[in-house]
Amino acid sequence: MAGFNAADMEFDRNILQALLYYSTTEDDFMLPTIEEFILSEVVNGTLEYLDRDAGKVRYRTRGFDRNSFEKEIWNYFEEESSLSDREIDSDVMASIERMASYHIVYPDGPDGPYSTAGLYSCFKTVLPSGAGMSSTFSLSQEVIYRVKKEVILSLSEAVRGDVEGIGKIMRRYINEDLGYIRKKYRW
Repeated sequence: MAGFNAADMEFDRNILQALLYYSTTEDDFMLPTIEEFILSEVVNGTLEYLDRDAGKVRYRTRGFDRNSFEKEIWNYFEEESSLSDREIDSDVMASIERMASYHIVYPDGPDGPYSTAGLYSCFKTVLPSGAGMSSTFSLSQEVIYRVKKEVILSLSEAVRGDVEGIGKIMRRYINEDLGYIRKKYRW
């Protein structure tokens, strides 16, 4: 998606961190390290918050057919969110749209073109170093403190309400994905 700028990227990073913060509790604090799961959870949590048909496109049902996942979930999100009558803060919606949007990367070398989503670059800033060695992680104390003391306080009441609502809905999708990860992944 064209038109990304540094302010949007910082806002999206803050929104993603706040979504993940609100999706955790003292008892449920683990998150998947696999970015496709997080993308799926953000999209489906948002669609459910918008009172739309959520959960039809999930990464765990796609297996290793990654080449079309980002495009499929983006199309699903665009279609379902456009049908919603529920009001959501325009800044929150724009941020989630940027994170859910997909594009094709054409790298030099043998990797060939591949799909990616805006969320992936934001998510890399949330993962603690070494988290790629495990299929799950928890937010670091530093991220939790920053979200509580800086990010949340910088958000308007409307933005904060929407982000908290979506984050809490995401927990169900996260727990379902964590169950799948425990069964299917050995790392």
